[in-house]
Amino acid sequence: MTEKKFTFRVQKFNPNKVKGLIAEKGITQEILANEVLGISDTALNHKLLRKSQFKEKEKAKMAEYFNVDVSYFFSI
Repeated sequence: MTEKKFTFRVQKFNPNKVKGLIAEKGITQEILANEVLGISDTALNHKLLRKSQFKEKEKAKMAEYFNVDVSYFFSI
């Protein structure tokens, strides 16, 4: 009997997707941070630079605000 091996590709959060949506919407990172996510500009910047991670709640808020599925942020 042969053993099947499954490999899963872990998709990482793509901050460029967020930056692109910010530009498309014509808003600033400050607006996204303060008005949408309720975090500081510095906190958002750290998350976009992958120095810290977005919380699930923050991902959901961004997806709703930009009218995309959360999985969009994980695509290449």
